[in-house]
Amino acid sequence: MIAIPVSEWEIFQTFSKDKIVQLLQQLSTGVNLKQFSKATRGAKKPKVPIIYDSKKSHVSTNRLLQVQIYHLVCLALIEFPEMTCIGLNS
Repeated sequence: MIAIPVSEWEIFQTFSKDKIVQLLQQLSTGVNLKQFSKATRGAKKPKVPIIYDSKKSHVSTNRLLQVQIYHLVCLALIEFPEMTCIGLNS
């Protein structure tokens, strides 16, 4: 039994503090603490090192997207010459 019903607590009202401490210490010696332990955590996975080319400098994601959009627009202008775009048509 883990919890004690309310009716069982009435006995302890007459006990002194020292008597309750002594009783709780005696009761605690019989408790199996492994029953109340949480799940153990496994080992951490090793961090995967980032592989990068030291010969190339950083390029922002925005710049990469702008280049891709520019190429898509150029392809669209080749297929549909009637389309015009400010700054792209010379």
